[in-house]
Amino acid sequence: MIAGNAAISGVNYCVTQKLSQKDITVEGLAVSQILGAFAGWMGGPGILSGTSGKEIIDTQAALKLAELLGLKTGQEINSKMLKELVKKAEIVGALRTLAGAFVTNILDNAHTIISEGSAGENV
Repeated sequence: MIAGNAAISGVNYCVTQKLSQKDITVEGLAVSQILGAFAGWMGGPGILSGTSGKEIIDTQAALKLAELLGLKTGQEINSKMLKELVKKAEIVGALRTLAGAFVTNILDNAHTIISEGSAGENV
């Protein structure tokens, strides 16, 4: 996830620079990739990793077992638990992704201001 975000950020930097007819610099590319890697680290590995993923998989397995055995109560309980676990994992994942994007955007803007030498003009 981290390497993927770094690569995407690097490509995004190059395309943005070309479209705005600005030079692509080694420093700008490096900063962009570092910020992309940071966003990937904050965003995390995904919904099915770690404890949440294990809980979702275990609950889904219990739901399937209850269905096979014809246990309606077990099906209802596990179905509700599965929905809650997925909802929780989606919310946590979305918050981590938003936090990573927010911090990266702030750092990227700060780098742009500093590298263009206009930090004093915006005060």
